[in-house]
Amino acid sequence: MSTEPGSTGVRRRGEKSAEVGQADIDRARFMLSHFTSNWYRYGGRHARAALASYIGDDVAQQLSLYALPDARHELLTTAAQLTHVLVDMSADNGHQGLAQHYYTLALGIASGSVTGASDRSHCAR
Repeated sequence: MSTEPGSTGVRRRGEKSAEVGQADIDRARFMLSHFTSNWYRYGGRHARAALASYIGDDVAQQLSLYALPDARHELLTTAAQLTHVLVDMSADNGHQGLAQHYYTLALGIASGSVTGASDRSHCAR
């Protein structure tokens, strides 16, 4: 992982340290807080697409990395919570069918069955 100023801190597949670290989990938790706050304040329409993109890109990439069991559990928990916020935002915006799809995805993440790069096609988009 790059430690250069301005680095995103994202680990790339193939790097020797390609594993989920506490910084990755903290970043995902921050985003959970951010999107939850925005949903409460502005409703489901505001930033719903941004959350879907974050889950489909960043979170899915992190789920494809190696993680120690405790870190994997924390990441899966946070990913499921992020997806549940997306459920609420979608339902709030009148997209009940999409909300149901995301709810099923959140359950899969929470149970640990959606964990790898092959599951990215199921992630929010």
